[in-house]
Amino acid sequence: MLMACTSSSTKRAEQYTACETAYRNAQRITECLIMKFDWKSSEASLAGDSYGIWMAGQGRNPLSWIDPPKSLEADLKSVLSDFSLGEEAYFADNVRYSADTRSVPWVARLDSTYHLRVVLGPYTGSWTGILEREGLRCVIHVGPGTYAPATEELVPACEGISQRP
Repeated sequence: MLMACTSSSTKRAEQYTACETAYRNAQRITECLIMKFDWKSSEASLAGDSYGIWMAGQGRNPLSWIDPPKSLEADLKSVLSDFSLGEEAYFADNVRYSADTRSVPWVARLDSTYHLRVVLGPYTGSWTGILEREGLRCVIHVGPGTYAPATEELVPACEGISQRP
Protein backbone atom coordinates (compact mmCIF):
# COMPACT_ATOMS: atom_id res chain seq x y z
CA MET A 1 0.00 0.00 0.00
CA LEU A 2 1.09 3.54 -0.45
CA MET A 3 3.02 4.74 2.55
CA ALA A 4 2.56 8.49 2.15
CA CYS A 5 2.20 10.45 5.38
CA THR A 6 -1.30 11.71 6.08
CA SER A 7 -0.02 15.31 6.08
CA SER A 8 1.25 14.87 2.53
CA SER A 9 -1.83 13.09 1.14
CA THR A 10 -3.11 16.22 -0.57
CA LYS A 11 0.30 16.82 -2.14
CA ARG A 12 0.43 13.19 -3.32
CA ALA A 13 -3.06 13.50 -4.82
CA GLU A 14 -1.99 16.64 -6.68
CA GLN A 15 1.13 14.89 -7.99
CA TYR A 16 -0.86 11.86 -9.12
CA THR A 17 -3.45 14.10 -10.81
CA ALA A 18 -0.70 16.01 -12.65
CA CYS A 19 0.74 12.77 -14.04
CA GLU A 20 -2.67 11.33 -14.89
CA THR A 21 -3.71 14.51 -16.69
CA ALA A 22 -0.47 14.59 -18.67
CA TYR A 23 -0.30 10.93 -19.69
CA ARG A 24 -3.55 8.94 -19.12
CA ASN A 25 -1.57 5.72 -19.42
CA ALA A 26 -0.71 3.44 -16.50
CA GLN A 27 2.94 2.90 -17.46
CA ARG A 28 3.56 6.59 -18.18
CA ILE A 29 1.81 7.66 -14.95
CA THR A 30 4.11 5.32 -13.02
CA GLU A 31 7.21 6.72 -14.75
CA CYS A 32 6.05 10.30 -14.17
CA LEU A 33 5.51 9.75 -10.43
CA ILE A 34 8.97 8.22 -10.03
CA MET A 35 10.96 10.63 -12.18
CA LYS A 36 9.14 13.90 -11.64
CA PHE A 37 7.99 13.57 -8.03
CA ASP A 38 10.50 11.05 -6.63
CA TRP A 39 7.89 8.49 -5.51
CA LYS A 40 9.11 5.07 -4.45
CA SER A 41 8.80 2.55 -7.26
CA SER A 42 6.29 0.43 -5.30
CA GLU A 43 4.05 3.44 -4.62
CA ALA A 44 4.14 4.69 -8.20
CA SER A 45 3.55 1.21 -9.63
CA LEU A 46 0.53 0.68 -7.40
CA ALA A 47 -0.92 4.04 -8.46
CA GLY A 48 -0.24 3.32 -12.15
CA ASP A 49 -1.65 -0.21 -11.98
CA SER A 50 -4.73 0.98 -10.12
CA TYR A 51 -5.30 3.58 -12.85
CA GLY A 52 -5.32 0.81 -15.47
CA ILE A 53 -7.72 -1.33 -13.43
CA TRP A 54 -9.94 1.68 -12.74
CA MET A 55 -10.09 2.66 -16.42
CA ALA A 56 -11.14 -0.91 -17.24
CA GLY A 57 -14.05 -0.51 -14.82
CA GLN A 58 -12.64 -3.08 -12.41
CA GLY A 59 -11.53 -1.04 -9.43
CA ARG A 60 -11.57 2.05 -7.30
CA ASN A 61 -10.39 5.48 -8.25
CA PRO A 62 -6.57 5.45 -7.97
CA LEU A 63 -6.66 8.43 -5.64
CA SER A 64 -8.27 6.18 -3.03
CA TRP A 65 -4.84 4.55 -2.51
CA ILE A 66 -3.08 7.77 -1.58
CA ASP A 67 -4.28 7.94 2.02
CA PRO A 68 -2.46 5.29 4.07
CA PRO A 69 -4.38 2.71 6.07
CA LYS A 70 -4.98 3.49 9.73
CA SER A 71 -3.64 0.15 10.98
CA LEU A 72 -1.91 -3.03 9.92
CA GLU A 73 -5.27 -4.84 9.86
CA ALA A 74 -6.78 -2.17 7.61
CA ASP A 75 -3.71 -2.40 5.37
CA LEU A 76 -3.97 -6.17 4.97
CA LYS A 77 -7.72 -6.06 4.37
CA SER A 78 -7.21 -3.39 1.73
CA VAL A 79 -4.50 -5.43 -0.02
CA LEU A 80 -6.77 -8.49 -0.06
CA SER A 81 -9.72 -6.49 -1.39
CA ASP A 82 -7.54 -5.07 -4.13
CA PHE A 83 -6.16 -8.53 -4.89
CA SER A 84 -9.71 -9.85 -5.27
CA LEU A 85 -10.28 -7.24 -7.99
CA GLY A 86 -7.23 -8.54 -9.79
CA GLU A 87 -8.42 -12.14 -9.49
CA GLU A 88 -11.80 -11.14 -10.93
CA ALA A 89 -10.09 -9.35 -13.83
CA TYR A 90 -7.95 -12.47 -14.42
CA PHE A 91 -11.09 -14.61 -14.35
CA ALA A 92 -12.81 -12.33 -16.88
CA ASP A 93 -9.89 -12.83 -19.29
CA ASN A 94 -9.19 -16.53 -18.64
CA VAL A 95 -12.48 -18.03 -17.37
CA ARG A 96 -10.67 -19.37 -14.33
CA TYR A 97 -8.95 -18.03 -11.23
CA SER A 98 -5.19 -18.13 -10.78
CA ALA A 99 -3.19 -19.58 -7.91
CA ASP A 100 -0.19 -17.57 -9.17
CA THR A 101 -0.13 -14.30 -7.23
CA ARG A 102 2.00 -12.80 -10.01
CA SER A 103 -1.09 -12.85 -12.25
CA VAL A 104 -2.06 -9.58 -10.55
CA PRO A 105 0.69 -7.13 -11.65
CA TRP A 106 1.04 -5.01 -8.51
CA VAL A 107 1.34 -8.02 -6.19
CA ALA A 108 4.93 -8.52 -7.30
CA ARG A 109 5.61 -5.00 -6.07
CA LEU A 110 4.49 -5.62 -2.47
CA ASP A 111 7.49 -5.48 -0.22
CA SER A 112 8.87 -8.73 1.17
CA THR A 113 7.17 -8.31 4.55
CA TYR A 114 3.84 -9.25 2.91
CA HIS A 115 3.29 -13.00 2.51
CA LEU A 116 0.43 -13.65 0.07
CA ARG A 117 -0.73 -17.02 -1.17
CA VAL A 118 -3.78 -18.18 -3.06
CA VAL A 119 -5.42 -21.57 -2.72
CA LEU A 120 -7.83 -22.61 -5.45
CA GLY A 121 -10.95 -24.27 -4.12
CA PRO A 122 -12.51 -27.55 -5.18
CA TYR A 123 -14.94 -25.69 -7.44
CA THR A 124 -14.08 -23.76 -10.62
CA GLY A 125 -15.30 -20.49 -9.15
CA SER A 126 -13.64 -20.66 -5.75
CA TRP A 127 -10.39 -19.45 -4.22
CA THR A 128 -8.96 -18.29 -0.92
CA GLY A 129 -6.41 -15.51 -0.51
CA ILE A 130 -4.27 -15.57 2.63
CA LEU A 131 -2.08 -12.61 3.53
CA GLU A 132 0.26 -12.52 6.52
CA ARG A 133 2.38 -9.75 7.92
CA GLU A 134 3.81 -8.95 11.35
CA GLY A 135 1.92 -11.73 13.16
CA LEU A 136 -1.46 -10.94 11.61
CA ARG A 137 -3.19 -13.33 9.19
CA CYS A 138 -6.04 -12.12 6.98
CA VAL A 139 -8.19 -14.22 4.67
CA ILE A 140 -10.62 -13.50 1.84
CA HIS A 141 -12.51 -16.10 -0.17
CA VAL A 142 -14.78 -16.53 -3.17
CA GLY A 143 -17.10 -19.46 -3.60
CA PRO A 144 -19.00 -21.83 -1.34
CA GLY A 145 -17.99 -22.44 2.25
CA THR A 146 -16.20 -20.35 4.81
CA TYR A 147 -12.50 -20.12 5.46
CA ALA A 148 -11.54 -19.04 8.97
CA PRO A 149 -11.38 -16.31 9.96
CA ALA A 150 -13.40 -15.11 6.91
CA THR A 151 -17.09 -15.94 7.24
CA GLU A 152 -18.51 -13.93 4.33
CA GLU A 153 -17.56 -14.15 0.67
CA LEU A 154 -15.31 -11.27 -0.48
CA VAL A 155 -15.14 -9.80 3.04
CA PRO A 156 -11.59 -9.97 4.42
CA ALA A 157 -11.22 -11.02 8.05
CA CYS A 158 -8.14 -11.18 10.25
CA GLU A 159 -6.82 -13.07 13.26
CA GLY A 160 -3.65 -12.86 15.29
CA ILE A 161 -1.96 -10.11 17.18
CA SER A 162 -0.59 -7.11 15.36
CA GLN A 163 2.81 -5.94 16.56
CA ARG A 164 2.12 -2.33 15.69
CA PRO A 165 -0.87 -0.13 16.54
